[in-house]
Amino acid sequence: MDQIEQKEAAFRKSLEQLMELAKKQEGIVTEEQIHNNFPEMKLASDQLSAIREYLKQNKIGIDDPVNYEDYITTEEKDYLTNYLSEISGIEQIGEAQKEIIFLEASTGNQLAVEKMIGHFLPRVADIAKLYTGQGVLLEDLIGEGNMALTMGVQMLSEAVTFEEAEQLLIKAVMDAMEQLTWQESQSDKEDETFLEKINRIAESAAEMAQDLGREVSVMELAKETGETEEVILECIKMTGGKIDGIKDES
Repeated sequence: MDQIEQKEAAFRKSLEQLMELAKKQEGIVTEEQIHNNFPEMKLASDQLSAIREYLKQNKIGIDDPVNYEDYITTEEKDYLTNYLSEISGIEQIGEAQKEIIFLEASTGNQLAVEKMIGHFLPRVADIAKLYTGQGVLLEDLIGEGNMALTMGVQMLSEAVTFEEAEQLLIKAVMDAMEQLTWQESQSDKEDETFLEKINRIAESAAEMAQDLGREVSVMELAKETGETEEVILECIKMTGGKIDGIKDES
């Protein structure tokens, strides 16, 4: 690895560490942390701008939280208002009670477990705001986060203090939401790939029909494109049978 590659690798690693730090701080880093995270590099203004833009695109606030209202729909705002109203009556754990409730919950006391869950429900809603605008509805993000929270309280024995339990639960919630948004992004990619496949098959059908002077069969098109007959039939179905140049074999 040459010197340039080493610098690029170090930069990527520092950026990953900065994102991990932002995750621990629920979507916020400071300007000081940005500079401190690249200790061996003298960041030029264009590099700093690129880092800030990268953080912005990933909904990471610098010194202050990002304004989630820039990424949320009116329907999601209404849902959030109603949801927060519904959970507003749940009693929060006071500072003096935190360690006691945690210890009881970690031993399986069901009442303490329920109190831990109730205490973190508003936090789940706050965390969900960080993942808005990434193709997943706020309602689904909160639902996934609440499920992760419910499962997470079953692992409190891995923590020693309430603070450690808090970190464990927040991480579980964020991991679940990240997984959900990743799955949605992969689904979008699959949809785009299938659309591209339909266009390619349509182009091949039109070219073959023009060359042969007749409509082509699904079998002929399959041999030409390398796709299976089932895939081609599915493409025809998805377009409502509107792919020109293919013989109607129904």
